[in-house]
Amino acid sequence: MARGTRSLSMMIALAMLSVGIGCKQEGPAEQAGKKVDQAVEKAGQVMEEAKEKVEDAAEAVKEKVEEAVEKAEEATK
Repeated sequence: MARGTRSLSMMIALAMLSVGIGCKQEGPAEQAGKKVDQAVEKAGQVMEEAKEKVEDAAEAVKEKVEEAVEKAEEATK
């Protein structure tokens, strides 16, 4: 009985070792997944930069409109 338990323990240990080694190697699916993750992250960064530019442009337009309104009010006084 002890011999059977020992054999079972060794088989389990070998199976765990095989799984551990197999997880360290990336296959094509894992590599593709990483590339997709990188592309999504890059797209997010580009969108954030675009959002900031739009906000800056909107602020500049707002300032110009406020200046024009002030000038128009002064002209009508």
